[in-house]
Amino acid sequence: MGNWDYTGTHVVIQYLWHHVRTELGWNKDNYGGLVPIVTPAQEPEINSFSGPFAVYSYSIQPTAMWIMERDISAISVFSQKPSDVSKFVNLAKAKLERQDETARDINEFLSSLTDPNLAELKNFDIKTVSLRSANGPQPPAQEGGRYDGAIVFAVDYVQFDATGESPRQ
Repeated sequence: MGNWDYTGTHVVIQYLWHHVRTELGWNKDNYGGLVPIVTPAQEPEINSFSGPFAVYSYSIQPTAMWIMERDISAISVFSQKPSDVSKFVNLAKAKLERQDETARDINEFLSSLTDPNLAELKNFDIKTVSLRSANGPQPPAQEGGRYDGAIVFAVDYVQFDATGESPRQ
């Protein structure tokens, strides 16, 4: 039986969170223990903190191969400082623009996961990641608001269950 809680986007988000944490110094302790890369439903919680944060969403698209899935994903990053937005966008672009090599790096990252809360992510095999666009900091829409930027990517993947079968069969 498959776990329907996750898609390939969730795998990429964990991969990016690892790099944002280690390379940009983002720390969930500064966000009340929350990882500051959230879904739109969690944005009100994270919006109360002063540090940079990101909000992601995705759509699932059919592929020519029934066993493979494709997500088109968007991440918007917000900060009071345009440099935070630039750093996030540039890091995400660098990590996601290498297609099959990016997939290899993500799969290696997955194999190194030890957190039991992320064990289900090991059931994904990322096939390729393609960067669609990256937008640097845009000025705040209102006085005192946050700068924002965005990155859009596609991720192709296969998901397996605990027995090694596709839950889509």
